[in-house]
Amino acid sequence: MKSAGLIRFASNASQALLERNHCGDIDSVFAKRPSSQVRHTGRAVAAIDLREADGRSERAYVKLNWGRRRVWPRMTDLKSGQVFQTLPEREWNGIKAFADLGLNVPERLALFQEGLLNVRAAVIVRAVPPPHSLDEMLAGSGWKKLSGEQRDALLQAVVDVMRQIHAGNLGWRGTGSRHFFPKLDEQGRWKLWLIDCEGVHTRATPKVIERDFRKLMRAMKESGADAKTLENLQMKIGARSSSCVADAA
Repeated sequence: MKSAGLIRFASNASQALLERNHCGDIDSVFAKRPSSQVRHTGRAVAAIDLREADGRSERAYVKLNWGRRRVWPRMTDLKSGQVFQTLPEREWNGIKAFADLGLNVPERLALFQEGLLNVRAAVIVRAVPPPHSLDEMLAGSGWKKLSGEQRDALLQAVVDVMRQIHAGNLGWRGTGSRHFFPKLDEQGRWKLWLIDCEGVHTRATPKVIERDFRKLMRAMKESGADAKTLENLQMKIGARSSSCVADAA
């Protein structure tokens, strides 16, 4: 017997795709749970390949969350409007919030949830088009292959995206180099896709904005960004902050 609970498909096409690939209910989805890739207790991410109607195979990711629900909400969850939401539900809502701002995000396919105190939940999203994150570019040779102009433009694009998020009265606890996926378009301009949106929340207070940029700087340093790159990024963040103050005045 199939488990009862919430099933939310992004569209009829998404439902048909997932059912064709035996991912149309929470039991089938949790059968994908990897045994060796559990990052935190009660959380895991599984990569799956979905067969399209025309025979093509497309990569997608299943983000799983299980365990006992928090009974007493944290103050941060109350302030941000995320109280009692599972991590997959936060991801689902965070992707939509970013998409509503016109940002590039993974395509949502489905959300599954069951249980009141002991919860199982999962969200399925498509992989984003760029193959490598900013973190991977910095850690490997991708960053070094870019011209100085391209590096500068990419840093500016990252800061511009953060500015757009904050202007939309949103904060992002997931701000970091691992969650930006850059790609040059045909005109040589950077487009950025954002992943791991479970930390998206409302109320972009000055404290939240400072936190987001602080996390970005720390993540870039941990990814191996050199001193010149970090200095350039900090300068762009400072310029944006000064611009915000000027606009407010």
